[in-house]
Amino acid sequence: MYVLFQTACDTANLPLLPPYLSGVLMTFSAYHLIYLSIGPWLSTFFFPKVYPHLRGEKKLDWNENVVSLIQAVVICVLATPVVLFDAERQRRTWQERVWSQTEPAAIVLSVANGYFYWHLIMMIRHRKVFGWAMVAHALAVSFLMTNCYRPAFMSYAPASFLYEISTVFLDVQSTLRSLKMEGTMIQIVNGMALFVSFFLLRIVYATYLQTWFYMDLWAALTASDDNIPVGSARIPIWLLVSYALAAMTLQGLNYLWFYKISRAVYRKVFVGKMAKE
Repeated sequence: MYVLFQTACDTANLPLLPPYLSGVLMTFSAYHLIYLSIGPWLSTFFFPKVYPHLRGEKKLDWNENVVSLIQAVVICVLATPVVLFDAERQRRTWQERVWSQTEPAAIVLSVANGYFYWHLIMMIRHRKVFGWAMVAHALAVSFLMTNCYRPAFMSYAPASFLYEISTVFLDVQSTLRSLKMEGTMIQIVNGMALFVSFFLLRIVYATYLQTWFYMDLWAALTASDDNIPVGSARIPIWLLVSYALAAMTLQGLNYLWFYKISRAVYRKVFVGKMAKE
């Protein structure tokens, strides 16, 4: 079985994936176990008056949020020291950012991909519940992160995982709605944290990071043979174009979702205030 997988990875030009397959499978299995068993048990223990009464889409959304919250905390804890303290990654040239990899980045990537693949399956399976925008988001993320194993643009992966800080507040906000705690102080504070973190991380920081990404992508597209590192192959044009389209899809969704968050905040703060007056 492993030989067939190795052959498939060689055919797909993903030579770094087989060594990290065990990590991907372990995290995939762990998150599915949380979804099926650990999450429901914890939810029943901490919220005995709410969780056992959830049904259908509400229960599905709750269980998915539990997995999402846990993975967001895990990946942010793992990615932050790589972004801040991996000196080898920080002093890289554009060629190294495009074609090379570091062990810490590869480990964090593999832990993250265990969740991304699980999330992709969930979004496709329950597309009528979560919507096609979430399917597009999951497909784009999985495509980008899988091709990091070529390796290609792996240096950008740990930095992009910091977007998940805003996911923590988003999942907490969803849980508070299920607990009917809208309008409470904790919900208001968490809502403010969600708005600020989403803007700073997924709008400001993500736009900055993608600007560098597009510059490196263009450099890879127009690079002469002399500028390609020894032992590395030129990245196919179709893959570079696909990278650009996937990145634009993700950032476009971030802008769309921030617009929706901003509208919700406006209605809550300003329209609601005028209605009371």
